[in-house]
Amino acid sequence: MFVNHTPVEKTAEIFNQLALMPKTDGAHYIETPWYDFPVEIIPFDKYQVNQDISTMFQMLAQGVPKENIIAWHDDPKQRDILEAWLPEENVYKVRQNRPEFHDVGNVAFTISDEMFPTFNYDSPVAMIASAHYAVAPPFRAPAWTKRQKIKKMLEDNGLKKVVQIPHKYFRQLDENGKMVLAKVQSACYITEPGYTGDVQVIDIARDKTFMAPRGGIYPKAEISLKFYTGQRHKWDKAKDVNGDEVDGAGKSTTYNCNVIAITTQNTSTEHDPSVLDPKHSIPIMAKTAVWYKPGDVVPSGRTCYEVSAKRAPKLIKAMHSDEYANALQGVIVSKNWSSEMVRMLDVGV
Repeated sequence: MFVNHTPVEKTAEIFNQLALMPKTDGAHYIETPWYDFPVEIIPFDKYQVNQDISTMFQMLAQGVPKENIIAWHDDPKQRDILEAWLPEENVYKVRQNRPEFHDVGNVAFTISDEMFPTFNYDSPVAMIASAHYAVAPPFRAPAWTKRQKIKKMLEDNGLKKVVQIPHKYFRQLDENGKMVLAKVQSACYITEPGYTGDVQVIDIARDKTFMAPRGGIYPKAEISLKFYTGQRHKWDKAKDVNGDEVDGAGKSTTYNCNVIAITTQNTSTEHDPSVLDPKHSIPIMAKTAVWYKPGDVVPSGRTCYEVSAKRAPKLIKAMHSDEYANALQGVIVSKNWSSEMVRMLDVGV
């Protein structure tokens, strides 16, 4: 993938190190399989690897000279590993602002909001982060403010490709020090200085590539572009039906209006295979939507939207369709149901 260098044999000596990572509490280590990406990363000579030791190993295995890699990690034990493979003067505790080196890697998602504005966008950048930046909608909700700003910053600095990375694509250390499939939804953002055209989206799960208009969203599925309007849907949020907030025994409630209620999954990162194929990432429960009429009992664990009796049948039909389910799946990036994502999609009724 690092295309200016001749790949060499992936020696056991290098890749066995992936199993020997220090199991320190809070240390960021996630195995980034750049080899599997259907995309050339950055065809240049010098790289700054950001908090991603496995990328450093893979660069060395593909023939990138160690003198052409600088790397940083905020964990001292992991810096020890870096220093065992790179010149000591090339290893740092924090990111270095050295323009001749091109930023690549996979920083901890918890610091992505702080790290992305620091990268050197005068040169191409290829960084993995939360997929939120690819689908940040233009709402005014406080939680989206940083995501919107980073998305626009990427666009202003030549965002050219977004590689949508499926749920469980990576491996990472769990709290017990075991290597497990990572339950994260992420994307690789690739920039080219001066580029202002449409953005190429590579959907690994479906083995599809499509172009998305710059300034919109860059979803996991092209079908999402058909539904996305950039405007708030005309649904009115009633309220969530949760056990500690509702009437009676705390397990159900009723409304004096028509509502569409959708199952809320607050803890599970697994999938209902009857809804969509697991490889398309985190749960999507659009097909569980139910129309409740005035006086009907709404079970606990539902997110409810007020609708008119005239519109409700059309909404239910649309939400139960494969087309809508796939469109919504294309933008969901959190294990929790997001009411904003429903409002973001106009189902055309």
